[in-house]
Amino acid sequence: MRREPRGNQFLTDLNKVREAKTLWLKDHPLFAEIVNYVSEGVILLRLDSKERPLSVIMVNDVICRQTGYDQDEMLGLTRQEMAAIGLTGPDLESGVWVPDQGGKYCDWTLLHKRGSSVQVHLYRKRIEWKTQKVALIITHDLTERRRIENTLNERERRYQQMIKLSPEPIIFHSEEIIIYSNDAALRLFGVEQESELLGKSLIDYIHPDYHERVREQINAFHSNEDPFQYIEYPMLRKDGEWIEIEASSTGVFQYSEHPIFQSVLRNITDRKRRERLLRQSDKLSAVGQLAAGIAHEIRNPLTALKGFVQLLKSKSADNHHYFDIMLSELERINYIVGEFILIAKPPQDKEFEYRSAANMIADIVTVLDSQAILNNVEICGHFPDDLPMVLCDEHQLKQVFVNLVKNAIEAMPEGGLLLITGESEEGFIRLRFSDSGKGIEKDQLPRIGEPFYTTKEKGSGLGLMICNQIIENHKGRLRIESSPGLGTTVEIELPV
Repeated sequence: MRREPRGNQFLTDLNKVREAKTLWLKDHPLFAEIVNYVSEGVILLRLDSKERPLSVIMVNDVICRQTGYDQDEMLGLTRQEMAAIGLTGPDLESGVWVPDQGGKYCDWTLLHKRGSSVQVHLYRKRIEWKTQKVALIITHDLTERRRIENTLNERERRYQQMIKLSPEPIIFHSEEIIIYSNDAALRLFGVEQESELLGKSLIDYIHPDYHERVREQINAFHSNEDPFQYIEYPMLRKDGEWIEIEASSTGVFQYSEHPIFQSVLRNITDRKRRERLLRQSDKLSAVGQLAAGIAHEIRNPLTALKGFVQLLKSKSADNHHYFDIMLSELERINYIVGEFILIAKPPQDKEFEYRSAANMIADIVTVLDSQAILNNVEICGHFPDDLPMVLCDEHQLKQVFVNLVKNAIEAMPEGGLLLITGESEEGFIRLRFSDSGKGIEKDQLPRIGEPFYTTKEKGSGLGLMICNQIIENHKGRLRIESSPGLGTTVEIELPV
């Protein structure tokens, strides 16, 4: 602020102000002492008959620091100079000094001597002193508070941005109702807009078998039994796909007497699948070791039995028919032992030859047709003439087809239809075995093919396991689709 040159009249006025200050301090020593020790800025202004400030008669050190003027400079400010730094003016003086209105509060801006602005919370009140009217102004510097508020606002903005852009899906919910979702959570739920989730119940997206468990977790939060919990459950996406979720939840704050919880969700579907494959691999390894040991122990006495039966047959002219039956059964035992060996030692590529899948299936249908007729099952096959041949071990693939056809026949105890079809795609053929049996429950379907897991009363759980292993060794893929009451379809893809 540019100040005009001061003359003799200024010095005369300043002396009058100092005299007024001296009289005020003499009459109000306690007030003066308090003013000098308070942490707020204090100014006393002398008012004229029109309730307008004439001059400053007292200030403390705090208001001097807020404005940048020393006490003598403050005492010497003219009315225009006071208005320039924000201590007077029409907006500030309008109706403020009317006695019956008491004190007034407002947020105000003072102009520092160096030109910077100072935000203050300002209180002003008229005081009667003898025959003189005095205005009291108290200022509280808001700079630090505003700095803290701005810092907190910036931190909140960064926190919200961090939550929103976090790669981890995060939701906030009150009780069971979703009230916030970040971008990663939208992708996890399979929705595009946050409005599609807000106001919805979290329970609606959780598998019914886990509803009670999730509600127990929420109740545990209310009772502070466990402030931080992990839970795993299947979650339904918008597109109808069920995925495995791991949720870590914690209470974060209260709002209108309702607790707010933050849940970090992780899609663990792939991890669960890898864990299942690892467990299955461990079981296969154990089964393979067991099978190799059993096969070794059985084949030693089996060789001796077969040799002695052949010797007895050559020396006896009677009962050759019985010897033939015994040798046939011994061959059967030897074949079963070979199946155990297959589990322990998969076939090698050097044994593979090009064969027609349609012809192999036709061969096994011919063998099993009588069993199908006894169970009132009709087997129909349809294969295009140009179905490519596959590089395979014919015996092993026939074993797979026999197993699948037998399973289908057993799945239709009251009769039905087994449809076997084939088609070619670029680089592979696809074979389908579709029955009209009772089907498989959804919770059982993921475990089909595990060692020793079976849905049959007299099954061993090794049939489909061996089929899976054979198809994988042929660099193919076996998939099972089933619905209770609608039958089962086994699909095999083999490279050509």
